[in-house]
This record gives sequence, C-alpha cells and structure tokens, in this order.
Amino acid sequence: MYRQVLSELDVTYFYSGPSLETARRELDALGLSQLRLRRYLSCSDLSLFPTLRRVLDAKVGLGSCMLSCLAEVCEHEVINIVDPIYMFASQVTRRLASGQKLVVVRWEVIPNRYDQVVWGKARAQRVLSRADGIVCTTLAARDSLNVRRSSARLGQKITVIYPGVVLPEPSPDRADEGPPCIVTVARLQWQKGLDDLIAAVAILRQSHSTVVRLSVIGGGNQKPWQALARSYGVGDAVEFLGSLPNTGVRQQLSRAAVYCQASAVSRTWCEQFGFAAVEAMACAKSVVACSSGVLPEIVGPDGVYVPARNASSLAKALAEVVNDRAGARARGQRLASYARQRYDAGKQGSELLGFLNAL
Repeated sequence: MYRQVLSELDVTYFYSGPSLETARRELDALGLSQLRLRRYLSCSDLSLFPTLRRVLDAKVGLGSCMLSCLAEVCEHEVINIVDPIYMFASQVTRRLASGQKLVVVRWEVIPNRYDQVVWGKARAQRVLSRADGIVCTTLAARDSLNVRRSSARLGQKITVIYPGVVLPEPSPDRADEGPPCIVTVARLQWQKGLDDLIAAVAILRQSHSTVVRLSVIGGGNQKPWQALARSYGVGDAVEFLGSLPNTGVRQQLSRAAVYCQASAVSRTWCEQFGFAAVEAMACAKSVVACSSGVLPEIVGPDGVYVPARNASSLAKALAEVVNDRAGARARGQRLASYARQRYDAGKQGSELLGFLNAL
C-alpha cells in the first residue's frame, strides 16, 4: 500500500534486522524500489545470544534502541513509527520539534499488552499523546486502545486503515491427484498452532475417514514438527516446504483445497492480522481459522472458525470443508470478493495517503 504514498511523498525506511541487501531485495519484490532504505544499529545487534535479544526486545523493549541514525530520522517533516512500546519510538518522540508530525501505526489488540513490558505503558502513553495521527490496523486494535481512560483525549487522532495487500487473481480450481491438500503459512513455532493442525490431520484420518495432505510453508526448525507428525502416524501426509518467495506461496495456494490458520492464543499473544489468510481469500480458497485475535474480523463472515487449541474441533471443520467441494468453491468466491473490497493495496494506499496529507 506504500506504493501509493511513494507516488506523492519521498519516503526513507529506517529499520533494524536483516542486511541491506536482503531488505532491498524484499522491498523491490513488493514494487517499492523507490523507497530509500537505511539500516540503523540497534541494541539487538550488540547481543550475541538469541535468548538475550528476545528478552531485551519483548520484555524490556530495549532491543530496538537506536544507536545510530536517530538525528537523521528526526530531520523529516513526517515520521511514521510502528508500535509505540519500543525504545526507538520514545527516542524519536523526545527529539521532535513542535512543527514535525508524528504518525503511529498500532497493531496491538490486547488492551494491557503494553503493561507486560518494563516501562512499556509509560513509553507508549508518551508516544501516543504526542502523535498527530494514530493508524489502527483493525477495529480490534482501535477498541483495545480506546478502553484506557487516558486514551479519551486522543479523540480524532485515531483512524482505522486495514493494511493493503497486492492481491493475486483467483486461481482456477485445480484438483490435484490424490488426497485434498490443506495449506498453512506459519513460522514453525507454537504460536501458530502447528501442533494442533498436525493433530487434526491425524484425527481426520482416524475419526472422520478423511485422508488429507498438509503443506506447511514457513521458516524454522522442521525436525521437532516432523517427529510430531510421525508420532501421530501422519508423517507421510505432512510436508514442510520452508520459507518460499511470494510467488511460491501463491503457487501452493492454487493447489489447496482449503487454507488453514490454526493460530493459538496466550496471555500476551494472538493474531494481529493474517496476511497469508488474505492472500488465500484472494485466491478464492475457503479459510478455516482458529478464533485467535483478529482473524474473524479479517476473514469475515464466510470464514469457518473454531476455538483455539482444540484439535478435535479443527478436524471436524476441515472435514466439512474438504468433503463439500461445491460449498467450498462458493465460499471461496465470496471470500475473494470480500478481500478485494477491504484489502486491495491501491485502495488502502490511497486512504493512507489521504490521511497523511490531511495532517
């Protein structure tokens, strides 16, 4: 959606994390070659231990502390930051002059999530109070922000703009030989509910007489998940494809009978959007999802939802979809229309550009 912004505004993207070469390649693939790119040195770069990096970032909010480029950031007329909980957001806010505009993008949907990070609540309140505009990526993000009495004065600063996605065209209904294919896009970690989804594949076979294949797209250590699938007797039915480029993801979606997002829920984590689910919708695929965070809001009325952490309910829902091919096809067409109404990158980019121009 930032393509629309780049059509009128000069934008520099400051970030920490991957190398400049990797970030440039990924942004170019998204059509953002005009975006200037600057990688800043952060506290996470100084830590040699992954566990310590996670603690600094998730528990204290210090991992993103800017050790370079701060003065350069603060030379801009409009500064757009993501998530006010982290140290870089507080650093930028303290340096801004009165005439500079600050726009905060909020993804968080858990009302007290900021309270779980050391000094997070105070940092976030300082940043949000200074913001000239707050873009909430979902209705749930807006509502979770508004529950605080201290947020009442934010008033007209807040708007909801769904993230825009360059949507694929609906794919033809490709009936591959063999069992129907379930596709999921998920990092290989517990938050994505992969253990429940693998268990559901076994339950489908054992209790519903339905044999399926599961294709898992996402980075991470495959070995424990492969061992789990073998322990359930479905090692032959579950394949791990690793990280794929967007074109590869869409190719896998084109052969899917159903897309599944089996995300879990914890006290401090739930799904904040679900880009892969939106792409699956645009490909006219039925979506079965756990009711984690905003997934019901994003997928809409034609999604099929089950409680999180309930493999039996997940298996039942998947069985109903894969065994009703005509119904799944009709549902997928409605989901494709819904995705284009709400998440088209051009439409959402124009809305964001209008919001920025009105500051």
